[in-house]
Amino acid sequence: MSYRTSERSKTAKLSYLAELDAINKYSLQSPYLVPSLSEICIELPLQNLGSNKTKSQKSLTLAKGLAIFFLLFGCLPEIVYKNAKLSKKQRIFSLKHTLSTKQEIFSFLTVYFAFTVSKTDLVSYDLFKKPDSFSQDKSKLMTKLVLSKTILARSFLEVKEFFLEKGWSLDDEVFFNFSFIFANTVSLSKANSMVQNIYPF
Repeated sequence: MSYRTSERSKTAKLSYLAELDAINKYSLQSPYLVPSLSEICIELPLQNLGSNKTKSQKSLTLAKGLAIFFLLFGCLPEIVYKNAKLSKKQRIFSLKHTLSTKQEIFSFLTVYFAFTVSKTDLVSYDLFKKPDSFSQDKSKLMTKLVLSKTILARSFLEVKEFFLEKGWSLDDEVFFNFSFIFANTVSLSKANSMVQNIYPF
């Protein structure tokens, strides 16, 4: 209990300091104008995990995908699909998980940047160099900034070791589609640079 309380206090303190930095750096009139990371959506296309021509192949592919999500997030993902561009009859299935609470988001990003991303990768980290991509959330009548990045599955040590133990291949074809969704960005002229102030970025 004390450990969890300490972690929450640390997260709150670092978030507060990052918020103050953003207010001062960009001369914001209110803390409510500071962008916030509201969600991280993680998708893993099943077709990248292997062939799906037979029932046994499909079962193995699904098992691999479920194992990856369970290793990283301790839970099972939802199965989603979209129609292929060339054929509406063909569906592309993916596994999807969304991090939506502050604690989930901060915990994941802290571990990701501390243990997964190398110093060399940080130099070329291009998430904030992408063009701003705004999407309208009609249900809540607000505009959100969505930044997407592809991350290789083998970047995560747990996944890499598990696949090695099972004798499964894990090449550059196995990757996640990450979507970082930021709120409070409707009036920002330089949203990409501002969201870098959000802890733990």
